[in-house]
Amino acid sequence: MHLKINAIDRLTTSSPSSEDLLWVVWQLCGLARSDCGRQALLALVHFPEALSALIAILHSVRESDPVAPNCGASPLNLTIFHSTAEIFEVIVSDSTASSLGAWIGHAKELHRVLHSSSPGSSKKDAPARLLDWIDASVVYHRSGAIGLLRYTAILASGGDAHMASTSLLASDGMDVDNVIGDSSCTDGNIIENMLGKRITEKDFPGVVLRDSSVVQLTTAFRILAFISDNSAVTAALYDEGAVMVIHAVLINCRLMLERSSNIYDYLVDEGTECNSTSDLLLERNREQTLLDLLIPCLVLLINLLQKLKEAKEQHRNTKLVNALLQLHREVSPKLAACAADVSYPYPSFALGFQAACHLLVSALACWPVYGWTPGLFHFLLDSLHATSVLALGPKEICSLLCLLVLIDLRVDSKESVSV
Repeated sequence: MHLKINAIDRLTTSSPSSEDLLWVVWQLCGLARSDCGRQALLALVHFPEALSALIAILHSVRESDPVAPNCGASPLNLTIFHSTAEIFEVIVSDSTASSLGAWIGHAKELHRVLHSSSPGSSKKDAPARLLDWIDASVVYHRSGAIGLLRYTAILASGGDAHMASTSLLASDGMDVDNVIGDSSCTDGNIIENMLGKRITEKDFPGVVLRDSSVVQLTTAFRILAFISDNSAVTAALYDEGAVMVIHAVLINCRLMLERSSNIYDYLVDEGTECNSTSDLLLERNREQTLLDLLIPCLVLLINLLQKLKEAKEQHRNTKLVNALLQLHREVSPKLAACAADVSYPYPSFALGFQAACHLLVSALACWPVYGWTPGLFHFLLDSLHATSVLALGPKEICSLLCLLVLIDLRVDSKESVSV
């Protein structure tokens, strides 16, 4: 606690480009290297003057000395700039509403100072990663909730693939007025044309998203989930096609988690010639980023479904139910594997799977609780009859047992509340 208070005081009083400033940002940056340190660092969101001081540091370093490595930046300024960006990355990547509320007002200013410092950089250093994290917030400031939803549709459909050969962000590479369109136009045609027919009339196979797209979508859905507490915003998002966008993201996540499972099976198989430890850690980190995306995505979906219930509207969407069930078949066995090992070394990872499972079940429970079509239990039984219980694999059995128990508990609790 003393370190945090002392560091905040020194942040606001140290001279720009000084060794004292380097030392304080280096201390704070060092906290970001551990889970408990990151939690301590998040205390900065409760001190607006500290965030303002960090932005001022970025400005002062950029103005006094170009920080792009090929511009002959001094090592001192380069280190201060990158360390400050790493501190901001911890704050911006945090999923809590308090962190989002603390930094989102500074998003446009952050974008300007970071992008002007190293435009076109293809390196995934701290400033470049931070630009990915704040990209969606810039779109939100420019185009509002509807514009942000259209931005997520572009990313979810794989429409950003043409930018893969460049380092431009979506908010830079896209012509916001032409691609995202006029946010005051709410006819839903933009998202319908982009995703609607691919999901409702065909079997959308899913897209393997780039790492930067997963990060950009995560921030976008955190913002949308946060503002969806407003019923007017929720209604506008639904009319614009938010459920279709979420449906596409769920399919993409299921595809990527399925591929991750196959890679894991390969890595633990005997005789594989690879650095299994580093590869397994890489796969675990990728799964963690998918969980970070899934959680706000499912929160937004549940808020949308709740809005439909309040409007007393029937939501008939067999393909969405099927997508939720398929995703649950990928997530629930991973949670079971974490729970089976009492010495599992990554508790936050297990908690992420648990949160995703509970949110999936909460979304699926809307159909039996609200009496929507298709009836979920009949849907599950039809799936069993279509195959054979003996032919079910471990994933299907694990998912089915979890669903039967958890959804039954939710239905019972809803009925007891209504009584």
